[in-house]
Amino acid sequence: MMQMQVTQHRKGNVLLRRQLIPNTGEFLRPVSDVVKDGLACLEDINECAMIRLMHHYQCYNTPGSFYIDCMEGFQMIKEKCIDINECRRRKPCGTNGRCNNTLGSYKCVCDQGYRWDGRTCVDINECRRRKPCGTNGRCNNTLGSYKCVCDQGYRWDGRTCVDKNECAIIRLMPRYKCYNTPGSFYTDCIEGFQMIKEKCIDINECRRRKPCGTNGRCNNTLGSYKCVCDQGYRWDGRTCVDINECATIRLMPHYKCYNTPGSFYIDCMEGFQKIKEKCIGIGTI
Repeated sequence: MMQMQVTQHRKGNVLLRRQLIPNTGEFLRPVSDVVKDGLACLEDINECAMIRLMHHYQCYNTPGSFYIDCMEGFQMIKEKCIDINECRRRKPCGTNGRCNNTLGSYKCVCDQGYRWDGRTCVDINECRRRKPCGTNGRCNNTLGSYKCVCDQGYRWDGRTCVDKNECAIIRLMPRYKCYNTPGSFYTDCIEGFQMIKEKCIDINECRRRKPCGTNGRCNNTLGSYKCVCDQGYRWDGRTCVDINECATIRLMPHYKCYNTPGSFYIDCMEGFQKIKEKCIGIGTI
C-alpha cells in the first residue's frame, strides 16, 4: 500500500489539508483526514464535530479535511468574525423601507402602505384587500396609499363615503322645503302650499274640505287655516266639539244641569218643582 504524507496550509482564511503522493510532487484529493502509522484510512472523520468554535465561526467538513469560516452575516477582519452591516453596503429594503442592522443579519421596516415580500418593500394594494371607500365610492390605488372617489351625492369623511346633505347648503325660495335622500335630494312646497307653475301657492283648506266640522267657521290663513267654533263648541285639535257646560257649573241644592248640543239647561231634580226660582219638594207644598 502506498504511503502518503498529509500536509496542511492556509489559503486566505481557510485551512486546507491535502495528501502528497511520494516521489511525484503531486497531491491526491483526500479520502480521509486520519493517518495512522503512515497509512491512509478509508473512513472520513468529521472534525467539525470535535472542534470548539469561537463566536460567529462555522466549521465546514470536507472529504478528508475541513475548513473554518465566518457565519453568514459576518466577515473576517484581523482573525475575528465581525458583523456585516448590510444596511451600509446596500439598500436591501429598497426606497420604501427603513433598514435596521441586527447581529449577523438585518430587518426591514417598510413605510406605511408598503409590505415586505421577502426581497424588498412593495406597495400594498388597499383596494384589493378591503373596501375602504364603502359601497358608495370607487377606490384608486396609489403608491403607498389609496384614494377614494365618492359617487355623486356622497362625500369623503376621512374614513368612508357618506351621504352629502345637500339641503344644508341649498338656499331655498320662500315656502319651499328640501328633503335629503341617500345620494340625492328633492325640493317641494311646505305644508299648506301646492306647486302651480313652478311656484308654491297657498292651499285654501276651507274650500277643499270642512276642517272645522258642521259646528264651526273656517278662516283660511297663509299656509294653514283657523277654525272659529260656534257658541257652545270648542276646538279639540281636529274639529269643533260640544262644550259640556254642566261640568263647570256650580248648582244650588235640588237643581240639575242638562247638557245639549251647543248649549245646556237647568231644572229641578225629580221630586221637586220650581216655585219662585227655587226647587221645592212636592210633598212639602
